Amino acid sequence: MVFNLTLERLLGSWLERLLARRRSRELFFGGFILLMVSLQLLGPLVDRFGNSAGPWLMRALPYFVYFPASLAGKSIGAASARNYPEFLLAAAGMRVTRCFFGGLLWLRFAAQYRGEELSESQAPGKTIQKTLKQETREDALGLMSPQIAAVIRKEFHYLMRNGFAALVLFLPPILVFVLISQASLFRFTGGKGVSPEFFFPGLMGYIILILMAPAYNSFAYENTGVQTYFTAPLQFRDVLLGKNFVQVCLMAVELTL
Repeated sequence: MVFNLTLERLLGSWLERLLARRRSRELFFGGFILLMVSLQLLGPLVDRFGNSAGPWLMRALPYFVYFPASLAGKSIGAASARNYPEFLLAAAGMRVTRCFFGGLLWLRFAAQYRGEELSESQAPGKTIQKTLKQETREDALGLMSPQIAAVIRKEFHYLMRNGFAALVLFLPPILVFVLISQASLFRFTGGKGVSPEFFFPGLMGYIILILMAPAYNSFAYENTGVQTYFTAPLQFRDVLLGKNFVQVCLMAVELTL
């Protein structure tokens, strides 16, 4: 019980530190989502390597006796059988693991007690006044109006800065690969398989549904900054044109891929 409490507090403390920063938080949840998607591959992997992996797992089972759960069960069994030397040995093993994780937890509590700073705000610095110069950018967006080009650049920077938005770009190819790799998908219609004439358009429609999700809330990333649009010299038509242009480009790239 003490070991479980120590381990729970240690994991909770490190998870709190991990989720305190935006970049690590996005990487954590991005990896978690990819892991959930990758679970779809367990079925094909078990079907292909299940028989050959069984003997290897049986060989690895003896090494799990040194883990706390096995030591706890071993100590209870030894105590009920009045085998006190084995009980003391298992209890000592649990005490060692408890002290090890307790030491790690002590380091986390010591860092928190000293005033660990997890804020993402920048430290105050000396303000340097610079003369404002009008910047001119020569790129492919020069053919558009400055307002639409500015919105397109902003959307691109948001996409690169936001880990969840960037993750949406990787999910469609991964999901398509998962669906194709599952042999059961081709046998759900009475064992005859799915006709390619329907399978390929279905995958394309699936990709479009995933990529169109941000379009349902186009101003989600602006948050309270959406009020800037009311003071900027542009129309909301220009804002939506820039956002839709980025959305169409993303869909074109993903469908081509």
